[in-house]
Amino acid sequence: YLDYVRKMDTKDMDVMSEFLVMAATLVKIKSKMLLPAEEEEQEEEEDPRQELVERLLEYKMYKYASFELKDRQVDAGKVFFKDAAAEKIARDFDAEIRDERGRQAGRGRKALFMFGNMAAGRGSFVGGLLGACGLKNCADAAGAPWPVLSREFIVSAAPEIIFAEVVKDGDGKALLKRFAWASTPAVTNSMICFISRDIATIPSPRVLEALRIMRAFCAKN
Repeated sequence: YLDYVRKMDTKDMDVMSEFLVMAATLVKIKSKMLLPAEEEEQEEEEDPRQELVERLLEYKMYKYASFELKDRQVDAGKVFFKDAAAEKIARDFDAEIRDERGRQAGRGRKALFMFGNMAAGRGSFVGGLLGACGLKNCADAAGAPWPVLSREFIVSAAPEIIFAEVVKDGDGKALLKRFAWASTPAVTNSMICFISRDIATIPSPRVLEALRIMRAFCAKN
């Protein structure tokens, strides 16, 4: 693994740091497996490989989902759009993303976009929407596109605005009761914006609708 890191041509520090974090994780797991442990510790301590296995399974799930979405997008383009129409949609989308007034709506405030316990982080398309609103994404510090955030992380990050995916009416009330959210400035100041799963979950032209909702919320508050 380390030999592969040494041979990497990329100079992207974000990519390099992610590889080095994984290398450190592998070394930590191996050292724990090799070092002798007392009987009490063996009974109480979790398998050090468990967290890595969960992360790999999560990655596999998202990789599979990305292939599925790409195939559906290609099929939809063939069925519903001619090339010229698709190009126009792309141009309009790009123009709205780059709109300077919209990019100032967030005024640099700290924000999170939550999908249950998972957040939109650096490199995710939803994380890009936060940037397009002029917001600072707290989840970027987690170093993954779709990190699962701990209560401690959320409390420490102190987001001023939280956008949250909801499936149906009433989900929002349940989310507000979460201990991890309760003490954040976003909840204290009622700066929570709920967005339907149909709009924000799948990369599609409807993502633009989510962006408009987010920018309007930021501009109003």
